[in-house]
Amino acid sequence: MKLQANEEKALNDASLLIKYAAESPKTLPENIMMPIAFAWKAREDEAWSPDVSSKFWIAYSALCDLLKPVTLETISASEPIKSRRWIFLGDYIELTLAQRTASLYRILLIVLLAFAVMFGFVASTSTKLSDEIKDFIVVGNTAAWKQRLRSQQSGANSTR
Repeated sequence: MKLQANEEKALNDASLLIKYAAESPKTLPENIMMPIAFAWKAREDEAWSPDVSSKFWIAYSALCDLLKPVTLETISASEPIKSRRWIFLGDYIELTLAQRTASLYRILLIVLLAFAVMFGFVASTSTKLSDEIKDFIVVGNTAAWKQRLRSQQSGANSTR
């Protein structure tokens, strides 16, 4: 029997789960570890059989149940991935997914902060200009009203 692609992936994933279980306070029973170890050996020896496959899947299921609520996604999130230092530029560095996400959010925060400062300046300046225009209108209306009164008074004086 030939090893299937999903079995190959599960065998590789089992090593991550076993590593996590060994580092966690949970004890890893031998009835889970041994069938997985035999499955690894069968893969290397190209002696994969239905019996090895069934025992592996039972042990893999028990391993997943032992570690719940932890999943492969949560374990693999701590694995470093290669990423560029400056999104599209710079050397490749190894970061975890959480570190990469935090750095992208930091860049987004700085950009949004710059926009907030810029828009705050525009709003403050436009408010100040609006207030000055209103003051000029009041002064202009007052001056026009005074001029009108003077012209009415001078017109009344000239008719007398």
